[in-house]
Order: sequence, then structure tokens, then C-alpha cells
Amino acid sequence: MTMSEEVAGGQEANPAQDKQDIMMQLRLFIEGAKSDKLGSLRVSQIALNLLRNLPSARDAVFEYYAGMLERMVENYNPENPETNATPEEEEIISEVQEALSGYIERNPSSWAPMVSKWSLDTLGKLTQQFGSKMIPKGKADKSGKSSLHERVSCWLGCVASRFLIQISAECLSKQMDDDSKGCIASLLDTSVTHAPYFEWVVAHLGSCFPSIIINRILSLGLMEYSGLSGGKFKRDPESLINLQKVPKLNSVLNILSHLGRNHQNVLQESMHNLFLSSISDDSNSASQSATVPYLLQLAAESSPMARALLSGLVDIVTPQVLVRLETLSPNWNQLYFTKENSLLEIVTNILVSTDSDIPEILLLLLEKGGEGTTPKGEGGKDSDTSKACRMIFNNVLAVLFQQVHGHARHRTDGIPALQSIHANISVFLDLLLSRNQFLRSSSVQLLALVALYKGRSFSIQVLRYLFYNCNTDTELLVVADFLPRVEIFHFNCIPDVISQCLRSRDTKIEIFLSNLLKVVSAENSGKSDIRSSFLTGLRSQQPLLIERLLEPKLAYNVLALVRLSGLNTKLRIPTLHRICHCLVQLYFTTLVNLTMEASLRNKILHLVEVTMSELCDQRFGSQILLRFILEASINSDFSVHLGSKKDANQPPNSIGFGGGDKKTDTAKLFRENLKFGSMPVQPLGSTTVFHSGIIGGGKVPPSRDGDTPAVIGCEETAMELRDHISGLLLRLCRACGNEEEGYKKLALQLVEMVSPDIMYNGIPWPEEEFIKVTMERDLEISRTIENNPILWTLLELLARHKPALSYCSVLVRGVMSVCISHWQSVAASRLLNYPQQIEMTKRVITLMGVGQFIPGHLALVAQVIHILDPAQLNCILVDIWNYMRGNVPGPSSYSICHSTGQVYRNFGTYSDFKPYCDRLRMVMLANLEKVADLFKLYFVESAKKEVLNGQPIPDPTQHINGTS
Repeated sequence: MTMSEEVAGGQEANPAQDKQDIMMQLRLFIEGAKSDKLGSLRVSQIALNLLRNLPSARDAVFEYYAGMLERMVENYNPENPETNATPEEEEIISEVQEALSGYIERNPSSWAPMVSKWSLDTLGKLTQQFGSKMIPKGKADKSGKSSLHERVSCWLGCVASRFLIQISAECLSKQMDDDSKGCIASLLDTSVTHAPYFEWVVAHLGSCFPSIIINRILSLGLMEYSGLSGGKFKRDPESLINLQKVPKLNSVLNILSHLGRNHQNVLQESMHNLFLSSISDDSNSASQSATVPYLLQLAAESSPMARALLSGLVDIVTPQVLVRLETLSPNWNQLYFTKENSLLEIVTNILVSTDSDIPEILLLLLEKGGEGTTPKGEGGKDSDTSKACRMIFNNVLAVLFQQVHGHARHRTDGIPALQSIHANISVFLDLLLSRNQFLRSSSVQLLALVALYKGRSFSIQVLRYLFYNCNTDTELLVVADFLPRVEIFHFNCIPDVISQCLRSRDTKIEIFLSNLLKVVSAENSGKSDIRSSFLTGLRSQQPLLIERLLEPKLAYNVLALVRLSGLNTKLRIPTLHRICHCLVQLYFTTLVNLTMEASLRNKILHLVEVTMSELCDQRFGSQILLRFILEASINSDFSVHLGSKKDANQPPNSIGFGGGDKKTDTAKLFRENLKFGSMPVQPLGSTTVFHSGIIGGGKVPPSRDGDTPAVIGCEETAMELRDHISGLLLRLCRACGNEEEGYKKLALQLVEMVSPDIMYNGIPWPEEEFIKVTMERDLEISRTIENNPILWTLLELLARHKPALSYCSVLVRGVMSVCISHWQSVAASRLLNYPQQIEMTKRVITLMGVGQFIPGHLALVAQVIHILDPAQLNCILVDIWNYMRGNVPGPSSYSICHSTGQVYRNFGTYSDFKPYCDRLRMVMLANLEKVADLFKLYFVESAKKEVLNGQPIPDPTQHINGTS
């Protein structure tokens, strides 16, 4: 084998080419290299031939190509892509790359080291010579530097540098398996020689072989770092090794930072493996002792490296690892972190400067730190590890506090640690309710900082969680710990918390109300240290709170909160309307629920009534409440519990709270009339009622056994419930301030509810013949009162508080007209054949007597009705009607007795109304043996002694067993 073949690494020479041809090509190459007159492409082809066949000329050939590449880089402008290589230069580069790639592929052991050395040396010189121009416009900082990632992009845009880096990668790929450590060391040495410009080369090559490059660079950097531990060389004011002032370590830092952006998983695995290997052995070699400080300083200087170090760190930090770290930490403080707390500060800075797995790491610190604060009786043991974890966490809190509260000009655009915690908040929310004091207080401080960083919505989120999940008074104290930390910045957040909780449909609303009641009670008693007022916030959200009254499980707590907070003095009409509706609904729901615990039932009823009494002070409050109570008593499903019977003439499903179904009936009648092309010629009632049925509703169905009465429970229970309702209405009338005005409102509401028309609703009584005009309305009034016993109770109540009944004159008149019409139509029949009509007649006469519509003489009819026949009764009722027509019982007809304070009506002497009593007196005289005592009292004694004006005539109703 010739010398040429040996140097060529076994490549066969061309037999046809002799030494004379090679020498001629060498002369042409030398002449062409000095001048470009022969053409670069031809010179390049000659150079490639010499590169293969004349080993002694290879240095000259590589030098020629280096010069050509230098001119290409010199002419390249990163801001103008058109300044790149010419077509001829691109063709030359293509031929050279193809030839060198072939040589390396066929004989890598000979060609790869040689070409690699040339390409890297050339890159080193070019990067150092032209590194300052490879900065993209607008990307440099104030010092004129740019990031490594941006420099890589600029260099790869140039054809020459791209060719060199590609051929270097091919060479390295062939050397990795044999001597990866040596080639990486050579690469890093070259980087140090041409630092910092050459770093982009190593960074890009590392992207081609990330696993090997990252591992080797980390190892080489560790060797360099461990060699600096003994002295004070290159240390910063914090007594730490200044990586940026150590060329090799600075290159390691920059290269790994660049690779970490695109190969974080590889960097993470490499750093974790290096970390675990350093603590797996008990020996304290220099490199093992330096590993953790080395990794910490890299992470402190580089965000990508900090992210890689912290990602998944919790998974590998086992109890055994913590024990080993506790053993090694004194050595670190002695060699690498000589200043007090420097290790603590560098760990803190890493944690607050990145967002990678920070919640998991802080949670680990809390758990390990909390182990030392657990009482000894519960297995607590305060180890050095627990103390260290608490110190780290508290220091993190201190740094975060400074960042959150620092002046705006000192704050960055964001705080990565707090941003990460906000995205993983659920874990720390659970710690707020921990039994461990350290975990609880630390979580409060941390979440308070997150709240100040993220804003008031986060504060509301934390408070909502606490109110929904606190089950004990101790846990509820966390609210008093958290709120003062944020309320000065997020003022008025309490109403928002209450509003959001009340609007939500969370199943824990019962716990929220219970906790809110505790907090409000403490504030009301003056025992609360919270600056924000829950009472004020609750009062502003009263409409939402009242809505929760309709949920039985929440009713008591809601009422208690309303009582503590007090009602707003000025409520808008829609709000007042809704509050009254909810209160009435709750009152009736509780009243008819006889299965509820008696004590709770009474408490709820009492609180509702007290709240209603306060609402009576509001404008229109009493009218709305009275209206709703009457609606519920008459037109809702609650009425059957009060003894009401479903009207046979009423269409099915026509009873509902609020009276909305009457409108439905009216609309139905309206549509029925349209079918026949006819419309009412005058305003009528809600329905046009005849004895045979209802227009639009068909005939009245035949009554069946079991249809009536539609009463739930026994009559005694119904009477008891009616007494509750009447008593409530009585007290609400008194709560209006003016008792007489309250009874007037109740009377007018009754008229509006019972009387279907607004015409002829005045106090005066018309002629008897006018009964024919109002018969339809009077039948409806009579039927409604008969089917709803609560109406009799309320009318008798109003009769005892004169002159309130006079406003219900239309109702009394309607029942009276129906009685007259009935007894007139059955004049030839027996009285006892109509027990219901007898009872109604007695009740209306008694009512008129108690209310002093008529004198006591005429009121005797209720007691002597058994001696009358239908014809006689009809005539006497007509006499009463005529008396009422001439003696209208208006409010001005009543006076007040100065001695007793009672309201009465002065009917005058017997002679003033004697004509209206003659028929009754004659009938009683004919049946004197049956009614002698009453006849003597009212007709004999009164004839002997006239009653003076201003003194009431004896009231026969005192002897009547009436109910109120």
C-alpha cells in the first residue's frame, strides 16, 4: 500500500492518474486559490480531487474552503435574506457536502475526526469573527446581547454556517458510540475557546443528540464546578460560585438553557439521574457533594433548568432521599454556601421564579413541615427535615409577600409561583380545614397572597369554599384569619360572597347558611374581630335570602338571618312583593305541616309573623301581605286545610295561590264568546254563573258521595288553623300603627277578593227590587263565603272591631239578598227543609247584629228563627233590608264611648225604628210561650223606658254563641 493510500484511510487511488496529473492539479489549485479568475466551481472540483488523492494537500484544501466560507459569512446579512450565497456558491457547498458525507460514511474512523476538527475550528473562528453581526434587528437587549435561541436562528439562515454545522453533526454521530466523552469534551473546550459566540454551535448539535449531549455537558460542568469548591475563586458577594465568570460553566449554563427549551424531558431526566446518583452512595466524594449545589445554582441562573429540575421532583423525593439530604447539607454549607442562609435563599429563589410543579413542592414542604408540629401524643416528631421544610416555606412566603406588595416599578409582569398555585388551588383549599395549626395558618397566608395577586374574585372563591365546608367553630375561625388579610384591598367583597352563594344551587347551601348565621350572630353580639360587616352585606342581599325561604330545610336559618340583619327600610315594590309572597308561602306551608316538630314549627311561625309585622311598616307592605294571606286562605291549595270546600261550579284545577286561575277562566269565557261571534255588552264578572253551570265549563256535574266536603283532616284541626290565620291577620292589622286603618285595609281586601265585580260595591243598600240586577254577583259572593269558612271567621272578626265591617257592606248585602231570594221562592215550604239556608240566615243576621248594622230588636231574628215559617222570615228579612236602605252603616255612624273607650252605634229610641220591628213583634207575640223572655226584654221593657241618646240599646248578640 502506498503512503497516499495509508493516509487516505484505505481509499483506493485512481490507477489512471499518475503523479504528473496530481502535480498539475495542485498547481492549478494553488493558482486558483490565489485568484478567482479560473472560477470557483472548477477550483472546488480540483480541491475535492486533491482532498481524496493527495493527503499532504488536505490542510491547504480545508484552508481554501474555510476562506471561501468566511467570505460567504462576511457577505451575509441576517436582516436581508437576499444577501445569502450565489447560485454558484450554493452548488459548490452542495458538492463539498456530498463528497465529505460520502467519505465519512465509507470510512468514519479516519474521516470523521479530521472533518469534525476542521468544521468545529472553522465554526469557532467564524463565530468569533462575525458573532456581533448575527443579532436580529430589534432582538438585542440594552447591552447589545441577544438570546442563544435567536442567535441560532440567525446562524442557520446562512448557507455557509449551516453547511458546517450539518457536517459537524454527521461527524459527531459517527464518534458518539466510540468516544462520546472525548468528543463532547473537545466540543466544550472549543466552546470555551471561542466563548460566548460558539455556544450556539454546541446548542444546535445538542438538539441533534439531546440525550448524549445533555448528559455529557452536565457531567463535564459538574467536574469543573467541584474543582472550584476549595477556594474563594470566582465567588459573588453572596459567597457563591459565580457561574457566569467561569467560562466553561457559563457555556454549560447557556447551552443547557437553550436545550431545555426544546428538550425539557431529556434535561429533566438527566438532572434527576444526576441528583439521585449523588445521594445513592454514602461516600462523600467531591463530585457527589457538589452535585446538589451545582444543580441548584444552574436552576437559579436559568428558568428552563429550574423548570426541568422541579418537574416531577416530588415523585423522586422519598423519605430515604430526605434523610440523605439532611446528612449532606452541612457539607454544602461548608463548601458552597458559606454565607448564612445562602442555601435557603437560593432554594427560595428557584421556587418563586418558576411555575413548574410549584404546588406539589409547596405541598410537600407543608406536609413534612407539619409533621414536626403535630402533638407528641399523636405521633409528632420535630426533626431537622421538618424544621428545614418550615424554614423554606416561610421564606417562600416572605419573598412572595415582597413581590405582591412591592411597588409597581419593582414588579415583573407576573409571579410564576402564584400563577401556578392559582391553577391548582383545590389542594390548598383543603388544607384550610386541616387540624394541624401549621398547615392551616400557612395555607391562609399563601392563599391570601394569591388572592391579592389574582384579585377579588379569588378572595370570593376562598370565602365561598370556607362557608360551604366549615363544620365546626374552629374551622370557621379560618374566615376571621383570612378575611382581614384581603379585605383592606378587596373591600365590599362580603356582599358578593353572599350573593354568589345564595344564587348557586350547591347542595351545601344549608352549611353555608348555618355558618353565615354563626358569623352574623358573633358580629351582632360584638364578639367578631372582622372589619367587614356581614350584617350590612346580608341586608343588601335580602331578596336573594328571602327566596331561600321556599326550601323547608333552610327556612329557620333564613328567618334567623333576616331577624338579625333587619329588613331594609326602603324596599322597591317588586322586591317587597316577592318577600311577602315567600313569607306567606312559608307560613302556610309550616302551618299545615302538622308532622313537623312542634318546637321548630312554633319558632318558624313566630319568626315569620315578626318579620311580617316589620314589613307592615313599609309602604304598601300591609296591603300586599293581607292580599297574599287572603289569597292563600281562599284560592290556594292551602284552603282545604282550613275547611274550604271545592266549588262544584268551579272548573277542575282552578284553585291556585295568587288568583291567576280566575284570569284563566275569564280568558276561556272570552274565547268561548268569540266562537259564537258575540261579546258581552257590559263588564261582567270572572264567569257568567247560572244555576245549571258555568258558561264555557259545561253543566254542573251531579254531586257524588265523597266530593264534599274537600277538607283535609278533622274539623277541629281546621278550626284551629283558621284561628291561627285570623289571629295573624288581627295582629298584622294592629302592626300597621293605626289599628282602625289596618282593619279597614283588611275589609277592603276581603271585598276585592270575594266580590267578582267592581260595580255596586259601595256601602249604601239599594231598593229591594235591585236584587234582581245583582243576583249573579250575589250568588257568587254567597257561594264563596259558604265554601270558605275562614271568610265567616274574618267577617265576624271585623264585626267586633267596628266600624270595619261597614267596608264589607257589599258582602253582607250579597248574602242577605241570596237569603231573601231563597225564602221568597220557598214561601210555601217548611223551614226545616233547608238547614243550610237556615244556618246562613242566622249567621248573617248575627253578623249584622254584632257589627251593629241593625238594632238589637231586629238582630233577635237569629234567635227566634225557629218560630218562623219561610213566608214570615222572608217578610222580616225584607224589613231588615229596608231598614238598612234607610240607615246606611257608614263609618261616620259610629261613635266612641268616652267612659269605656268602646265604639258603638247610636240607633236612637225604639220609636225611631219601630216600623221595621212590627212584623217580628207580632210573630213573637203569637208565639209568646216560646220567646217570652226575649219579648219582655226587648219589647216590653223598652216600651216602658226609652233609651237616652248616646246610650246603646241592649245587644241581643251577647246571648248568641258566635265565633270569631
